[in-house]
Amino acid sequence: MGRVWEARDSQLGRLVALKEPHGGPSDPASRRLHREAEVLARLDHPGIVALLDRGHLPDGRPFLVMRIAVGPDIAKLRRAAVDPASRLRLARKLRGVVAAVAHAHAQRVVHRDLKPSNVRIADDGAVSVLDWGLAAVLTEASPVPVGAGLTQAGARIGTPAYMSPEQAAGEPVGPAADVWSLGVMLWEVLAGRRAYRSRASTEVLAGVLSGPPPPLARVAPDTPVAVAAVVGRALSPLSDRYADAG
Repeated sequence: MGRVWEARDSQLGRLVALKEPHGGPSDPASRRLHREAEVLARLDHPGIVALLDRGHLPDGRPFLVMRIAVGPDIAKLRRAAVDPASRLRLARKLRGVVAAVAHAHAQRVVHRDLKPSNVRIADDGAVSVLDWGLAAVLTEASPVPVGAGLTQAGARIGTPAYMSPEQAAGEPVGPAADVWSLGVMLWEVLAGRRAYRSRASTEVLAGVLSGPPPPLARVAPDTPVAVAAVVGRALSPLSDRYADAG
């Protein structure tokens, strides 16, 4: 939907991330960027990339200025974790990711596009959860979001390999959909491979709709039983899944 530049804040002399949308000022990408700013303004957690400023470019498109996220993303870290011990160490670092998403859920915000490329982990373990452009805010009147007018009922949004089954089916989703995405990421870290590996989006969606990936006890038998149980529940049907990241 857009691009992110490394930019220099000329007043304070610091490097920042400047995000701008593709298309014109009235395109959906610009409206989503406005929405992302509103969402980030609700969130205050060290694991969620901080919004520093917002404004408009000369052509009328909005822009956001954010703290630069430090460190590689989870996909790169997973590829570097080549044995069970290193995979478990990386899985422990994802507790910070879960805590950040739990804060969002406590503020009634659902990310809806959690995936390895949207999470960076620095050498010191500091987490940055990025890209809240598809996020939705729950309200008391609507406990399940439909995207604040930007998403039609029945539309699939997000990344197929990390969508929950209800999201893949085009149904409105709540915090439990983010729990599924976190479960897939944890599964992949501990298993050392992608959960849904087809290159075709339709095949990935069909795989998600058919059920979760195989139990970790089968594909990664060195995984501690308690950890495998947490991942298994995160990848359960909606009625049995954790209700939120908390």
